[in-house]
Amino acid sequence: MNNRSAIILLFLALTAFSCQGNSASSLNKSVLSTANEIKALNTITQQDGKNVVAWRKLGNSYMDAGRYNEAISAFSHVVELTPDNLNVAVDMGTCYRYAGMPDRAVQIYRKVLSVDPANRHAMKNLGIVLAYDLKKNSEAAADFEKYLAAYPDDPDADAIRQEIINLRKQ
Repeated sequence: MNNRSAIILLFLALTAFSCQGNSASSLNKSVLSTANEIKALNTITQQDGKNVVAWRKLGNSYMDAGRYNEAISAFSHVVELTPDNLNVAVDMGTCYRYAGMPDRAVQIYRKVLSVDPANRHAMKNLGIVLAYDLKKNSEAAADFEKYLAAYPDDPDADAIRQEIINLRKQ
């Protein structure tokens, strides 16, 4: 989802909630809370550029707000300071996808898998990006098959099996 889509969705959500009385007030408080959190975390990271916790929270806040390029920047600091933080690397890959850079997302997921070949989220996300963003159906099917071999009891296993069949048909 690009920033324009995120803005449109936010506008629609605000419009829908405004028709429901107090719900709009709750949403406004949430948006303000996120904005205040981002502001506070930016202050912390400016004062202490090595504060991994603040950088990670900042990245998560930006990601939740649909500000993917800013999330990538914050997550990059975490990965630079703690290269073994694979969960943040996966989140960064997801932000690259939503920021319209699926090739970079694939690079990130593959790098994570080179360190942790059974990383559940990197495996699944790799298949998703290959299938839906890059239209590399045979690669996606192969990666989904690896995922199912590692996680045969995944709650989405049946849907993934069906998706593999669909990808092989195309």
